[in-house]
Amino acid sequence: MKAPSEKKLLETFRDLNKKDAKLIRALSKATDDPEKLEELVEKVPGTKQHVRQLFTSPYGYPAWRVTVALHAIDQLVEGFGVEPLGPVDMRSGPPYEYINFGDTYATTLIYDRDKDQLFIGSWGDVVEAEGDEWEDNPRRRKPAKKKGSKKKPTRRKNPGVRGLVNRALK
Repeated sequence: MKAPSEKKLLETFRDLNKKDAKLIRALSKATDDPEKLEELVEKVPGTKQHVRQLFTSPYGYPAWRVTVALHAIDQLVEGFGVEPLGPVDMRSGPPYEYINFGDTYATTLIYDRDKDQLFIGSWGDVVEAEGDEWEDNPRRRKPAKKKGSKKKPTRRKNPGVRGLVNRALK
Protein backbone atom coordinates (compact mmCIF):
# COMPACT_ATOMS: atom_id res chain seq x y z
CA MET A 1 0.00 0.00 0.00
CA LYS A 2 1.10 3.56 -0.64
CA ALA A 3 1.78 5.72 2.41
CA PRO A 4 2.46 9.37 3.24
CA SER A 5 6.07 10.51 3.17
CA GLU A 6 8.23 10.21 6.24
CA LYS A 7 8.35 14.02 6.43
CA LYS A 8 4.54 14.31 6.30
CA LEU A 9 4.16 11.64 9.01
CA LEU A 10 6.59 13.47 11.30
CA GLU A 11 4.83 16.83 10.71
CA THR A 12 1.39 15.35 11.40
CA PHE A 13 2.17 13.11 14.37
CA ARG A 14 4.46 15.23 16.56
CA ASP A 15 5.17 12.42 19.06
CA LEU A 16 6.35 10.10 16.29
CA ASN A 17 10.10 9.65 15.95
CA LYS A 18 12.01 9.23 12.69
CA LYS A 19 12.63 5.51 13.29
CA ASP A 20 8.89 4.82 13.71
CA ALA A 21 8.00 6.96 10.67
CA LYS A 22 10.39 4.83 8.58
CA LEU A 23 8.85 1.68 10.06
CA ILE A 24 5.33 2.86 9.14
CA ARG A 25 6.42 3.34 5.52
CA ALA A 26 8.16 -0.05 5.51
CA LEU A 27 5.08 -1.79 6.95
CA SER A 28 2.94 -0.15 4.26
CA LYS A 29 5.20 -1.37 1.48
CA ALA A 30 5.47 -4.86 2.99
CA THR A 31 1.77 -5.72 2.59
CA ASP A 32 2.70 -7.33 -0.75
CA ASP A 33 5.58 -9.34 0.77
CA PRO A 34 4.51 -11.76 3.56
CA GLU A 35 8.06 -12.58 4.69
CA LYS A 36 9.08 -8.91 4.92
CA LEU A 37 5.88 -8.00 6.78
CA GLU A 38 6.43 -10.81 9.28
CA GLU A 39 10.00 -9.59 9.84
CA LEU A 40 8.82 -5.99 10.41
CA VAL A 41 6.00 -7.03 12.76
CA GLU A 42 8.66 -8.52 15.06
CA LYS A 43 9.72 -4.90 15.75
CA VAL A 44 6.24 -3.97 17.05
CA PRO A 45 5.66 -5.94 20.31
CA GLY A 46 1.89 -5.35 20.57
CA THR A 47 1.26 -6.56 17.02
CA LYS A 48 3.72 -9.44 17.36
CA GLN A 49 1.72 -10.67 20.37
CA HIS A 50 -1.61 -10.08 18.57
CA VAL A 51 -0.54 -12.18 15.56
CA ARG A 52 0.59 -15.03 17.82
CA GLN A 53 -2.90 -15.18 19.37
CA LEU A 54 -4.63 -15.63 16.00
CA PHE A 55 -5.93 -19.08 15.07
CA THR A 56 -4.13 -19.10 11.69
CA SER A 57 -1.29 -17.10 10.19
CA PRO A 58 -2.55 -13.89 8.58
CA TYR A 59 0.44 -13.59 6.26
CA GLY A 60 -1.00 -15.86 3.55
CA TYR A 61 -3.94 -13.57 2.74
CA PRO A 62 -3.58 -10.05 1.23
CA ALA A 63 -6.50 -8.55 3.20
CA TRP A 64 -5.16 -9.94 6.48
CA ARG A 65 -1.67 -8.62 5.71
CA VAL A 66 -3.18 -5.13 5.41
CA THR A 67 -5.00 -5.68 8.72
CA VAL A 68 -1.76 -6.71 10.44
CA ALA A 69 0.12 -3.72 8.96
CA LEU A 70 -2.63 -1.32 10.14
CA HIS A 71 -2.55 -2.88 13.61
CA ALA A 72 1.23 -2.34 13.77
CA ILE A 73 0.89 1.25 12.52
CA ASP A 74 -1.79 1.87 15.16
CA GLN A 75 0.65 0.68 17.83
CA LEU A 76 3.37 3.01 16.52
CA VAL A 77 1.20 6.15 16.47
CA GLU A 78 -0.44 5.16 19.78
CA GLY A 79 -4.00 5.16 18.47
CA PHE A 80 -7.03 3.47 20.02
CA GLY A 81 -7.38 0.68 17.45
CA VAL A 82 -8.28 0.26 13.79
CA GLU A 83 -11.92 0.81 12.87
CA PRO A 84 -13.92 0.05 9.69
CA LEU A 85 -15.51 2.95 7.84
CA GLY A 86 -18.32 2.65 5.31
CA PRO A 87 -20.65 -0.11 4.16
CA VAL A 88 -19.06 -3.49 4.84
CA ASP A 89 -19.07 -6.17 2.16
CA MET A 90 -18.30 -9.54 3.73
CA ARG A 91 -16.15 -10.51 0.72
CA SER A 92 -14.01 -7.39 0.46
CA GLY A 93 -14.46 -5.56 3.78
CA PRO A 94 -15.18 -1.87 4.29
CA PRO A 95 -14.03 0.71 1.73
CA TYR A 96 -11.95 2.47 4.40
CA GLU A 97 -10.27 1.66 7.71
CA TYR A 98 -8.86 4.28 10.03
CA ILE A 99 -6.81 4.56 13.19
CA ASN A 100 -9.10 5.78 15.95
CA PHE A 101 -7.90 8.80 17.90
CA GLY A 102 -11.18 9.30 19.73
CA ASP A 103 -12.65 12.22 17.77
CA THR A 104 -14.49 12.34 14.46
CA TYR A 105 -12.36 15.17 13.09
CA ALA A 106 -9.02 14.27 14.70
CA THR A 107 -6.22 13.94 12.16
CA THR A 108 -5.50 10.28 11.59
CA LEU A 109 -4.29 7.71 9.08
CA ILE A 110 -7.00 6.30 6.82
CA TYR A 111 -6.61 3.28 4.56
CA ASP A 112 -8.49 3.45 1.22
CA ARG A 113 -9.05 -0.16 0.11
CA ASP A 114 -9.88 0.71 -3.53
CA LYS A 115 -6.71 2.76 -4.02
CA ASP A 116 -4.59 0.58 -1.67
CA GLN A 117 -3.40 3.80 -0.08
CA LEU A 118 -2.84 5.12 3.42
CA PHE A 119 -3.52 8.85 3.70
CA ILE A 120 -3.73 11.55 6.36
CA GLY A 121 -7.13 13.05 7.11
CA SER A 122 -10.12 12.73 9.42
CA TRP A 123 -12.72 10.04 9.14
CA GLY A 124 -15.45 12.67 9.58
CA ASP A 125 -14.35 14.34 6.34
CA VAL A 126 -14.46 10.98 4.54
CA VAL A 127 -18.02 10.37 5.74
CA GLU A 128 -19.09 13.83 4.59
CA ALA A 129 -17.50 13.27 1.17
CA GLU A 130 -18.92 9.75 0.73
CA GLY A 131 -22.21 10.13 2.63
CA ASP A 132 -24.70 10.36 -0.23
CA GLU A 133 -23.01 7.58 -2.20
CA TRP A 134 -23.02 5.32 0.86
CA GLU A 135 -26.74 5.93 1.40
CA ASP A 136 -27.48 4.54 -2.07
CA ASN A 137 -24.89 1.76 -1.86
CA PRO A 138 -26.47 -1.67 -2.52
CA ARG A 139 -24.02 -3.26 -0.02
CA ARG A 140 -25.48 -1.17 2.80
CA ARG A 141 -27.80 -3.06 5.13
CA LYS A 142 -31.34 -1.90 4.69
CA PRO A 143 -33.58 -1.57 7.75
CA ALA A 144 -36.09 -4.38 8.10
CA LYS A 145 -39.60 -3.55 6.93
CA LYS A 146 -42.34 -3.69 9.53
CA LYS A 147 -44.94 -6.38 8.92
CA GLY A 148 -48.14 -5.02 7.48
CA SER A 149 -46.51 -1.78 6.40
CA LYS A 150 -46.93 -1.09 2.68
CA LYS A 151 -45.97 2.55 2.85
CA LYS A 152 -42.45 3.34 1.65
CA PRO A 153 -40.37 5.15 4.25
CA THR A 154 -39.55 8.73 3.34
CA ARG A 155 -35.90 9.56 3.11
CA ARG A 156 -34.88 12.84 4.67
CA LYS A 157 -32.07 14.81 3.17
CA ASN A 158 -28.92 14.77 5.30
CA PRO A 159 -28.64 18.30 6.77
CA GLY A 160 -24.88 17.97 7.31
CA VAL A 161 -22.95 19.36 10.24
CA ARG A 162 -23.99 23.00 9.64
CA GLY A 163 -27.66 22.02 9.51
CA LEU A 164 -27.38 20.13 12.78
CA VAL A 165 -25.57 23.03 14.45
CA ASN A 166 -28.16 25.54 13.17
CA ARG A 167 -31.01 23.36 14.48
CA ALA A 168 -29.32 23.06 17.86
CA LEU A 169 -28.90 26.82 18.11
CA LYS A 170 -32.58 27.55 17.36
